[in-house]
Amino acid sequence: MSFFCLFAVKTQAFKKLKNIRLIFGIGQEAMAQLLGISLSLFKMVEAGKRNLPSAAFPVFPWLAEEAKKLSPIENTEIDSETLDFELELLILKKKKRLLEKEIVKINLKRGQNHRLVQLGPAFNAQFPAAQFPSPSIKMDALVYKARIEIQNAETKPEILLQMELEGVKTKILFLESR
Repeated sequence: MSFFCLFAVKTQAFKKLKNIRLIFGIGQEAMAQLLGISLSLFKMVEAGKRNLPSAAFPVFPWLAEEAKKLSPIENTEIDSETLDFELELLILKKKKRLLEKEIVKINLKRGQNHRLVQLGPAFNAQFPAAQFPSPSIKMDALVYKARIEIQNAETKPEILLQMELEGVKTKILFLESR
């Protein structure tokens, strides 16, 4: 090979190197090994920051000729932006389910407390304390506890959960509309 031909191979290598690698469907590390150079040097050559070293001259032209005989392998890599988008959507949907579940728990507990308070007088009428002291005392304790929970229950946590849920729903709608 003449000096001019070697110089042309050296300076134009980075333009063809990535295409050749993609046609063979191999990674940068495998291509660097085929050329007999380090991975870091290969990356610099492929980026156009360094020239192809003379150690790779016997292999590079042969690879280029072989690549001409093949058609490129389609890129089957998953786009990281698409993957991030899908992952974010899944996380938001899970968060939405968890928030809805937490709101249902709060409402269920509130409903249970109100029912206990309503049930207390009817229970005591059906099972008077004189005849049924143990169940009556237990019911009174449950009603008392329910009244305290109703009085101390703040709507703030539920409101905050509702607000967070609406925000998550909005994000999901936005991401799904993209």
